Amino acid sequence: MYKKVTFPLQKAESLGHLFISPYRCQNNSFLVLGNGGIVDYKKFTFAERFYLEILFVHEIIENPVNQICGGTYIFDYEGFNIHGFLALTPGWVRTFLDFLLNVFPCRLKAVHIVNAPSIFSPIWKFGQPFVSKKILTRKDKAA
Repeated sequence: MYKKVTFPLQKAESLGHLFISPYRCQNNSFLVLGNGGIVDYKKFTFAERFYLEILFVHEIIENPVNQICGGTYIFDYEGFNIHGFLALTPGWVRTFLDFLLNVFPCRLKAVHIVNAPSIFSPIWKFGQPFVSKKILTRKDKAA
């Protein structure tokens, strides 16, 4: 999948869409803040973004406390536009959700999506068939 994904370190650092908080949540989970609206899909492919996220996750799971206590994710999609929408194909949405829910060896405490524009709604519709009924019932009805 990633045989052709190579790019300079400066390009990787310039993406800057994920941050891990130095502080833990009240439930002792680690906190990841993501800014999905700042990714410029004219400069990055979704494959490059996802590759960097896998490297990011590798750093998180090296700490056994993170594996046990899990993580809380807050994704801010302010600024998400048509280029982001076109980059998130159903195949990539499925790959991302499969990784997050089935491959990532860490508990998923909570995922919060904030400032999502109306164009984000079809992406959620793409992903719903790949999310278990148990997790779908946990979805906040107000969201």
